[in-house]
Amino acid sequence: MKKLAKILALAAAVIIVATGCKKLPTFTYTGGGGDTPAVVTPDVHTNKVTDITDNSALLHGSIGNFSGFNEGNLTVGFCWNATGEPTILQDNYFIFDFNPTNEGLFEYLSADFIAGKTYYVRALAYLNSNPDEVYYGEDMWFTTSSGGL
Repeated sequence: MKKLAKILALAAAVIIVATGCKKLPTFTYTGGGGDTPAVVTPDVHTNKVTDITDNSALLHGSIGNFSGFNEGNLTVGFCWNATGEPTILQDNYFIFDFNPTNEGLFEYLSADFIAGKTYYVRALAYLNSNPDEVYYGEDMWFTTSSGGL
């Protein structure tokens, strides 16, 4: 009987570890026609980088399901590096309050780049009440112009 209890305890621990390691965060808001909270997760996308020069680029992002967020409760932005998969914790970034009247689109003109170098960029978003849960868009890359070098 003790052996069976140990086996069951071990099996339960394996199941908890296998299913509980990475819980996806959700954002809750009260929206629509009632007081019932609805669960919404921002659908973050990194869009094409434009207006690339030797030291600047216009970064574009979007939120796919932005209708549940009010102005001031969602922060968006971009992070970038030269190695790939940039994060807000380790790399260069710029964040700002999301304005939902922009049809889910946001952009930032960064002039922090070096000529002739490849950069990776990702759009990001998080609920202001929980900045530890950050959603990222896809990795995009671009190369700044050589600047005549």
